Amino acid sequence: MLRSTPSLPGEVLIVEDDPALLKAYGRLADRYGFTLRTATRTTEVLRLALMHRPDAIVLDYEVEDGNSLKLLRTLKYSPETAQIPIAIVSGYLSDHTLARIHEVGGVTTLEKPWTVDEILGLLLRLGAEAAEARKAVDGRRKTDVTSAAAGSWAPTPTVPTASGAGSVRGRSGRSRG
Repeated sequence: MLRSTPSLPGEVLIVEDDPALLKAYGRLADRYGFTLRTATRTTEVLRLALMHRPDAIVLDYEVEDGNSLKLLRTLKYSPETAQIPIAIVSGYLSDHTLARIHEVGGVTTLEKPWTVDEILGLLLRLGAEAAEARKAVDGRRKTDVTSAAAGSWAPTPTVPTASGAGSVRGRSGRSRG
């Protein structure tokens, strides 16, 4: 039996307002070869997630401008983003906060400060979850194609996404618009 090698997500959306941590995430992206998109405000996240469809989202629970729990619920309950694996990273994960996060379901948590090994482990886990989500979507598409051939399929309407720029860090280490 062939085993798949765990891999990092191809594209990660990081929601973090600490410049030093954003720099650390950028170094990880450069070193390990994944594309990094960043948001420093919760108000940017849904737009970026819809526009770029990242493989994973890492969300700082204590971003200054908004309610991360409300954002988490929006991301997990929206059909357009529900399949994206999400991790909450925070230095303030009380038992009450953890209970509220886990009520939403399907969310991994990591406490700050994290080590490189811990964040890489988290990203590998999110990469595996993203691969599973892609398999599930591909399986549904095959079912839809089979149903379409049988004449029982109707196209699903799509929601147009807003345009806008987010910070992108690719393999070269240079930021792109």
